[in-house]
Amino acid sequence: MSGAEVIGLISGIIGIVDVIIKVYGAAKDATGLPSSFRVVVRRLPLIKDTLETAAGGLDETESEVYFAALKGVLEACGEKADALEKIFRRVMVDQDATRAERYAAAVRTLGKGRKVEDLMDGVLGDLQTLSASCAVRAATRTQLRSLVEESKNISEKGLEDKQSPFIGNYGTGPQSIHTGNGDQNVNIGSGAQFNGNFTGPFTFSSPANC
Repeated sequence: MSGAEVIGLISGIIGIVDVIIKVYGAAKDATGLPSSFRVVVRRLPLIKDTLETAAGGLDETESEVYFAALKGVLEACGEKADALEKIFRRVMVDQDATRAERYAAAVRTLGKGRKVEDLMDGVLGDLQTLSASCAVRAATRTQLRSLVEESKNISEKGLEDKQSPFIGNYGTGPQSIHTGNGDQNVNIGSGAQFNGNFTGPFTFSSPANC
C-alpha cells in the first residue's frame, strides 16, 4: 500500500461528501426531515476539510506498513459515507411518501439499520484514527485532531433557536392546563380549540413520524 493509494481512497470519500452536500442543497426544502440530517449536513464541510488536510499531510517517507493500516480504516469510512449518500438520495427526492417514511425505509434497506447519526459518528471515529496515524505528518496530525473535535462539537445547538415555536397535544382524552390567573376554556368534545393573545404567524402541521 502506497501513499498515492491512500490519497485515492481519501479522494473517493471526499467525492461522496460532495455528492451528499449537493443532494441536500438541491432539495426544495427540508420539511419532514429528522433534525439529525441537519446536524450531518452542518458537519460535512469540516469532514471534507479534514480529509483534504489528511491527503495533503501524508508523510510518504513512512513505512508502507502504516499506509496498509490506513487502508482498512479508510475503506470502512468510505462504506459509511456511501451509506449516508444513499440514505440522503432516497429521502431527499420528490416522492409520494413522506420523508419520515422514506427515511425509515432507507435505514432498513441501506444502512443495515444504522441511522444517519450513527453513520456520522462512525465516520468521525475513523477520522480520529486517521489523525493518530504515523503515516500523517506530526503537524498535520495536530490539525486533524482539531478538525475532528470541531466536527464533533457541531450539534443541535443553534438549530432550535431558528425554528418556529409550536404547541402540540398528542394522544386521546381531554387536556386541561392552567398555570396562572385568567380564563380557561375547556373543550371535551370534538373540534379544534385555540385560545389566547398571540403575535406573529402560526403554522399548523402534523408531527413527523421520526
